[in-house]
Amino acid sequence: LYLTRRDQPESCFSPKVAFGTTFYAEMLQMLIILALARPFDDAWGLVKTIALPMMLANSTGAALFMSMMRDQKNMFDRVGARISAKALKVADSTLDILTKGFNEKTAAEMVEIIRRETGVGAVAITDRTRILAFSGMGDDHHRPGLEIVSPHTLRALEEKQVVYADGVKEPFNCARSATCPLGSALVAPLVVDQEAVGTIILFEPQNRLFLNLNRSLGEGIASLLSQHLLRARYEEQKSLLTQSELKLVQAQVNPHFLFNALNTIIAVVRSDADTARELLRHLSNFFRKNLKRSGDLATLEEELDHVRSYLTIEKARFTDRLRIEEEIEPGLGEVKMPTFTLQPIVENAIKHGISALIDQGVVKISARRENDDVIIQVEDNAGTYCDKLNSDGLGMNLVDQRIRSLFGSRYGLETRCEPDRLTCVSIRLPAGKGTAP
Repeated sequence: LYLTRRDQPESCFSPKVAFGTTFYAEMLQMLIILALARPFDDAWGLVKTIALPMMLANSTGAALFMSMMRDQKNMFDRVGARISAKALKVADSTLDILTKGFNEKTAAEMVEIIRRETGVGAVAITDRTRILAFSGMGDDHHRPGLEIVSPHTLRALEEKQVVYADGVKEPFNCARSATCPLGSALVAPLVVDQEAVGTIILFEPQNRLFLNLNRSLGEGIASLLSQHLLRARYEEQKSLLTQSELKLVQAQVNPHFLFNALNTIIAVVRSDADTARELLRHLSNFFRKNLKRSGDLATLEEELDHVRSYLTIEKARFTDRLRIEEEIEPGLGEVKMPTFTLQPIVENAIKHGISALIDQGVVKISARRENDDVIIQVEDNAGTYCDKLNSDGLGMNLVDQRIRSLFGSRYGLETRCEPDRLTCVSIRLPAGKGTAP
């Protein structure tokens, strides 16, 4: 208790401490005998006879016992460290594999890694209904693609618990072949969001014991891989959600813009067929970009090309009421950003800003380097929608979230608005390798 309170619990397992403590306790026992036993002469004679042998023998025995306890503890620590190291090595080796999905191909790679690290007779990975991959003894009848028939595997999937058939207390009989060389199995379920999506099965042959080391290792590997699968599912759902939100923004933008663009072209075609033809070309380019840009990233030059087509049509609609300015620092054309970053911001400047002005409106797009970052700004001279800048309806929250998700929390959108004077949206991006020095 004294050593524990002094933050020295490891000293409790010291043979020297055990020897000294027992020696002191035996000495105290001899003093108690002398103090309480009567007659004193007989007590003194007994103490002189037994004191030294008992103190030395018991103290030495306590020291030896504590030495064995310490060795046992160190052995468990080494075994635990070995299990943890192997489990982490397997998890690290399979992390990149699982990002490609949980299927026959990735499972085949994982069973080879797990078998190599554990040294067991065979390894199998299943989903909820069939074998995805198998490696080792018995591979002639435990083939990928076959339905799950083992009651141990079916029980692990149903109960979402580890099932251990050591072949002694819990018999293991192969359900596929009477001549199967496998004699024991550990079935560990892969649990994601409280649902068993598959299992990892470690087998040993009939002539070999299933080591507790491999049992603990198998359970640890299953737990770590379950976490990897959960993370992979989360990333997939996050990507699908972002794509869905992006498609929703496009669906809201395109019909509205198409209606205005067609009305503008109809009005122009009566007086200037060449201009109308040019506007149709820009309209075609705008929608072609919308359809083809399915990836996550685009360059600044690609974004500007998309926005220029949009602005050309809007300028034809507003005529002299709209002026476009660009100040793009040379060498920034290859800066990467999420697709459809500029278009919703520029559209907001037109739809909520310039359209409300009686006098001429100005939309200025600029890009400059700032240390290791690139700052892109979209500014208008209206300042008429300050109260809407933080709402979800403008699509800018989605743009900000996508930038932060791809590049980190220090990047994203910043807004500045002076009512009836200006609105400025700044986009901070990493310069990356695509910029000229």
